[in-house]
Amino acid sequence: MPLSSSNPDDAIIWRFDSSECYSVKSGYRMLAHVSDSQIIVSIISNVDQIKRLYSALWSLAIPTKIKVMFWRFIKNYLPTNVNLYNMRIHLATNCTLCAGEAETVYHILFCPFTTSILSHLGIALFLPSSEHNWLLWLSSFFDQLDKKKMVLFVVSIWGIWTYRNNKIHNQMSQSAMDLVRFIKSYVGELTSIADNDASLCPASRMHWIPPLGDTIKVNFDACFNSRYRTSFSGVVARNNGGYIMAAGTIPHLFVPSPEVAEAYACIDALMLARDAGFNSVIIEGDALTIINKANCREADRSVLRSLVKQIHSRRAFFASLTFSHVVRTCNAVAHLLAREGRDFPGPRFWVEEAPPSVEEAALKDKRWVDLQN
Repeated sequence: MPLSSSNPDDAIIWRFDSSECYSVKSGYRMLAHVSDSQIIVSIISNVDQIKRLYSALWSLAIPTKIKVMFWRFIKNYLPTNVNLYNMRIHLATNCTLCAGEAETVYHILFCPFTTSILSHLGIALFLPSSEHNWLLWLSSFFDQLDKKKMVLFVVSIWGIWTYRNNKIHNQMSQSAMDLVRFIKSYVGELTSIADNDASLCPASRMHWIPPLGDTIKVNFDACFNSRYRTSFSGVVARNNGGYIMAAGTIPHLFVPSPEVAEAYACIDALMLARDAGFNSVIIEGDALTIINKANCREADRSVLRSLVKQIHSRRAFFASLTFSHVVRTCNAVAHLLAREGRDFPGPRFWVEEAPPSVEEAALKDKRWVDLQN
């Protein structure tokens, strides 16, 4: 948990439930999937990895019903034969697809029928070392996929589960190759829809937008190194003409997660704006979690609690302060500066200038702004 430079009150946080509060139900669920204390330590150390899995899933441009189905698959909420047997609803536990082993979500993923379908789609699966850590394996597997492969994989699991349900409830008979063709066709339609949406998307949503009047917009981003647990903040302040007023890159040590890195970058943006003497400020970044927490006036109970409190405490520095979320393409200059920060041994700051590559990226934004005017 990141430490605060202020002195906030301590709070008890339960890491095994989204509410951050302990309940008997969440404790039972945690113990039901953990056999010894060593695995508990492993789960705690890999919480961020599993969060990335969920973030990647919900960011995919696919129908919500497919995301929800895959989320239920991850959480073991699907009515597999084993789950139905445990609820005393179903007597047989054998897999519907291969009639072999007991039908669990783990088995469905590595069922011969599933692996055959995925191999025809160009996706190769390798068995994890044990069933206990298959969720961590799935998180690592997702990290290796690009967006297109993620969509193909998630839609494939949904298609296989739908095929399984049709086989049971509708007595529908479909060959494996028919299912492969259906999945390819469905993914092709999703890709076509996404391309059309992108072409209809207003150009303003894909470019940096200057502030109005005397307001200064400060963009922030972070570059996180998971191996060394370090991060580099990139902060760029620009006026309504698109000119750089101030910029800075700040390194941070002992950073446990990308979310913490982004929170540090947000604080660095506020400090740069304060030190530069800006009164009316927009703090803008592509970290939706941090922006939402900055805009929420209620007390935060997550592991970012101390950093969020620092962000809220700095509102008093400005006559006007707004937090705004944008997509990555609108935050390219701050992202580039954060990556540039890796080349400096310590904090670096610039007034009305920046590193050449950052100035060039800012100039591209300014040219687009000039064209709109």
